[in-house]
Amino acid sequence: EEKIELLREAGSMYIERSSNQAEAIKVFEQVLEYAPQDLEAIEKLKEMYEKRRDWESLIAVMDREAQMLDPADRPLRYVEMAELATKRIRKPDTVIPLWEKVLDAEPGHPEALEALSQLYERAREWEKLAKVLETLTDADPDPKMLQKLGSIYADKIGYDAGAVRAFTKLLTINPDDRRAQEQLKRRYVSLKAWDELTEFYGSQDKWSELIRVLERQADAKETEPDERVDLLFRAARLWIDQEGKPER
Repeated sequence: EEKIELLREAGSMYIERSSNQAEAIKVFEQVLEYAPQDLEAIEKLKEMYEKRRDWESLIAVMDREAQMLDPADRPLRYVEMAELATKRIRKPDTVIPLWEKVLDAEPGHPEALEALSQLYERAREWEKLAKVLETLTDADPDPKMLQKLGSIYADKIGYDAGAVRAFTKLLTINPDDRRAQEQLKRRYVSLKAWDELTEFYGSQDKWSELIRVLERQADAKETEPDERVDLLFRAARLWIDQEGKPER
């Protein structure tokens, strides 16, 4: 306690008598080593870091202060830190964790989701971006965002089930979206979801196109014999029941 008082006095003298902020910062940082929750030292450091435009150090002190707040009050402070980092630092490695803290404290925070969707895309963090877009499209099923989400699952992550989910949702909003239709067909084939593929083509009464897909897949080199038999039986039933051409 005596050390803390002496350091506080020294820090105040550096600021008031000699305007030596560099030494004052060292002294108040020492105070925090002995008393991590010393509010006077935190306030002095915040003021000096802001004057010196040392944004990373300022955010670090604000983070220390945030840990002392009631959990219910932390999201506002995290938003303040994240906004400051976005404007002043602009380094994804620094900014992303701050917005993630906002989401940890308040899942579904609109500003954090919007900011992270842009940051994750720039950083090519596809899985994290997909998770954010899932949350955004659950709240607001925007067609452009669903198209983007489906493409990320299909082309960047290789998660066909996620792509199917996104494109299916998109088609419930816009049934005539050709790109979504084509993507959904490809994902069903990739997943070998033949029943779902049949239902999809059947809803459009495109039986001959479905038969071509099934026969082409049956002839593919990578298709196993058991699966080839199943595909050929499916195609045969469609020739009989839908096309009325049993000779085929």
